[in-house]
Amino acid sequence: MQFTSTLFSVLAVAGLAAALPQATPTATASATATPTCSPGPTIDYTVVSNDTLTIISQKYSSGICDIANASNLTNPNFISLGQVLKVPTYVCNPDNTSCLSKPGTGTCVEGGAATYTIVAGDTFFIVAERLGLDVNALLAANQGVDPLLLQIGDVINIPVC
Repeated sequence: MQFTSTLFSVLAVAGLAAALPQATPTATASATATPTCSPGPTIDYTVVSNDTLTIISQKYSSGICDIANASNLTNPNFISLGQVLKVPTYVCNPDNTSCLSKPGTGTCVEGGAATYTIVAGDTFFIVAERLGLDVNALLAANQGVDPLLLQIGDVINIPVC
């Protein structure tokens, strides 16, 4: 008889437990690890042979425009040997585009001079960009000129509308 009453007790407790309302599990907000970024210091960097802003920015986890802006460069395409640049290091969101001019799309320049004298740092791309020209329009106006052999003082043609 003892067995029957124990069995009945177990079944009664099990039935009571089944009849009780069940707690619905609720989602608890868990702290998801948000990656944090701690930028490094801004350092002084002296330009050495074969340096470009791209090379320097990759070396210090920075952006070319971050360096150009911190160093007050007027032309991020031109840096010189021995120049001291301010380089922000370990930048969270490197800026590689905001300081760059958009390539020109024009085929000719309204008015203005029909020639241009090359100065230090000039390339066909830089001259075209400065004048708002497509580089191919500038090349077409200078057939026979090797764009890789430009020298300071060379005079090139500018397509004028």
